[in-house]
Amino acid sequence: MKSLLLVYNPVSGNISFSDYLDNFITKFQQDYQIFIHRTLSRPAGELARKFKFIARISDEFAKVVVAGGDGSLHRVVNIMMQGGYDIPLAVIPAGTVNDFASYLGMPADFEKCFDIILQNEYRPIDVGRVNDRFFINVCVGGLFSSTPHSTDSVFKSTLGKMAYYLQGLREITSFKTINIKITTDEEVFTEEIYLFLILNSRRGGGFKNISGRSSLDDGLFELIIVKAGKVYEILKLVSEFLQENHLDNENIIYKQSSSFYIEALDLNEEMNITNLDGERGPSYPLKIQVMPRALKMIGNY
Repeated sequence: MKSLLLVYNPVSGNISFSDYLDNFITKFQQDYQIFIHRTLSRPAGELARKFKFIARISDEFAKVVVAGGDGSLHRVVNIMMQGGYDIPLAVIPAGTVNDFASYLGMPADFEKCFDIILQNEYRPIDVGRVNDRFFINVCVGGLFSSTPHSTDSVFKSTLGKMAYYLQGLREITSFKTINIKITTDEEVFTEEIYLFLILNSRRGGGFKNISGRSSLDDGLFELIIVKAGKVYEILKLVSEFLQENHLDNENIIYKQSSSFYIEALDLNEEMNITNLDGERGPSYPLKIQVMPRALKMIGNY
């Protein structure tokens, strides 16, 4: 019988997915042998061992489903890429922000998500590699890099993505700029910045359309840089992000490339923080490469 692994975070988002767990099993058990991994309070490495166990005992390890936010999805993607698991992956938007799931058209209604996943309609998408790590949606450096993992979990459960915005506003007033050197496929340049984002999809940080040109399978990532400026200019830029006209702002640099090498010049340890899909990322320098069409992703296509 085909095997399916469900990975779910019981405290993610508004902590409601656990109420649907029996419904999930009821819908999928006719077609799959179901394995379940509850992420809370598990030893490091246990999920990777479960992947190996299922692959060893199953006639066909057919599908992985993640019920959680972008961070939960990120951890599963890293296990799949590092372990070479060439099987379809689905995500149920049970987290706080759910940028990637939303971009895939996965609805907030869990029951509708179950039906979409059962249809098994997937497409190969690009994956980003940063040093020895992988990301599926966004790599962030500079301002807001620490926001997702410095925001209190109770605060997130209560206020949702607004908790991230409030935490980010606290950081703006005290954040120092970073001088970075960036090498792309076509050029090398330095810039003093507040923030950079490297995007696979068009969504990040709860904003719906950060880059209107992104595609999941074009072999390119989008680089958006917020140049250093006065604080009031950055606050104005946040408003433009919400209105989706930020790319015309003079403080924005936009590039496309299949690879980026990012060095931070004169950087102190406090600022040596990056973020991959809501999880803490590696330290500088960052060697970022697109892995074209490297993952089969189920979505509402």
